[in-house]
Amino acid sequence: FRPYDKKLMKKELGLSDTFILAHIGTITPYHQMDELIHALRRIDPSLLKKIRLIILGRGTLLEYVINIARKLNLNKTVLYLGIKRDQKEVSKILSAADVGIITGLYSAGQIPVKLFEYCACGLPVIAILPQKYVKTSLLARMIEEHKLGLVIPAEESEIIKAIKIMYENKRFREEAGRRCRKFVEKNFNR
Repeated sequence: FRPYDKKLMKKELGLSDTFILAHIGTITPYHQMDELIHALRRIDPSLLKKIRLIILGRGTLLEYVINIARKLNLNKTVLYLGIKRDQKEVSKILSAADVGIITGLYSAGQIPVKLFEYCACGLPVIAILPQKYVKTSLLARMIEEHKLGLVIPAEESEIIKAIKIMYENKRFREEAGRRCRKFVEKNFNR
């Protein structure tokens, strides 16, 4: 995993003028994606026009999440890109994104691989966790200690606020993305 030119990758995806949130990996009850989808529907319509959530992966609740998006009239906002096995292709898609999304019940010492994949592509993160894990999980501590993005509780208002912060504050987003890449280069190998 490595970063590619963001503008070029957005153009290749046909999403040049959009703010892209990316979620890769499995979608199961453990990953609690429905909070994110419900929050998207409450974002101001003028901002929502500029946002796309791209999903790569599979899982027992994938169809459920896609159906929620359809029912909420978010089928132009939530884009399922399928299962991608080629790391270069995944890296290019992640490079087109502006923010990587992590949702789930990550407690104690759990850290999802997607954090490292996002960071390797220079992608800052929004980790959406149950309230009890926002301050106690290793994932939250790692993101906050290294300033890799935002850690928020799985509440619609907090999700909306975090998306707005990332959208409106390009400097914060880009600096967090650079820190993500350096974090991976410094601390991890292949």
